[in-house]
Amino acid sequence: MLKLVKGFHFIKFRHVLLDFLSIFRSLSEVFQKEAVLVTEVDSTLGHAYGALETLRHQAGPREQEFNAGFHDGQLHGILLARMEMAEQRFQEDRERAILTGLEYLRQRWGTDGPPPLKHMEVLDTMAWPGGAHLARFGNDDILSLARYFDLSLPTGYSGYSEEALQEEWLGLKASAQNLPFPELCQSAQAQQHRFPLLSRLTAAVICVPISNSCCERGCRAMSRIRTNERTKLSSEVLNTLMMAAVTRVAVTEYDPQLPSSIST
Repeated sequence: MLKLVKGFHFIKFRHVLLDFLSIFRSLSEVFQKEAVLVTEVDSTLGHAYGALETLRHQAGPREQEFNAGFHDGQLHGILLARMEMAEQRFQEDRERAILTGLEYLRQRWGTDGPPPLKHMEVLDTMAWPGGAHLARFGNDDILSLARYFDLSLPTGYSGYSEEALQEEWLGLKASAQNLPFPELCQSAQAQQHRFPLLSRLTAAVICVPISNSCCERGCRAMSRIRTNERTKLSSEVLNTLMMAAVTRVAVTEYDPQLPSSIST
């Protein structure tokens, strides 16, 4: 085992893996956010694609560190065991690992997303134009989102009309031009009297998951709450505890008699 750990292939490949995993770290941080827009995901994915292609053709920082410290079969004075054709085997495994990472990204997040995700890009204030172009920006996209989320904005809903939605959209663009996506949604929902339609629409949009991280958080919370010593918890109590754990309600604000206090 010690001979394996001191092997040339083992040590150098671990340096490559550190470069490889650092690229996926930024993806992981984005997917673990509670509120993230699809444009941020697309931007991070684009950066990951580019970084992996760059890593495929040239050494990353960790691999460069290894190359700089490796001389005459020694790494910082420690002799590494080298098998015949060790460098060729290393290059083959390196190429295979990076190509596997690229293929996984393409399979998991294809470049062509469904239309609703494309329409959600209209809520990315960083992409909003300035001046007179802002007034006309995103009108068709916001209507397409409303049609897609017809359960949240049903045509029979009192006060709903495309004209009313367009008027609210114009007002939101004027008041929230420099707000990031989470604050944009919070602003619309906090002003329900001013944006009754957009507050419903942004509430639906912000619930669209971009990964299974929220499901995993729920599973972990379930395993902490329903243990072998607490198997007799009723479904109602378990649901209340799960909602409190997942939504992180402050103890001072939690009222078990008011379910609405859990969702606020």
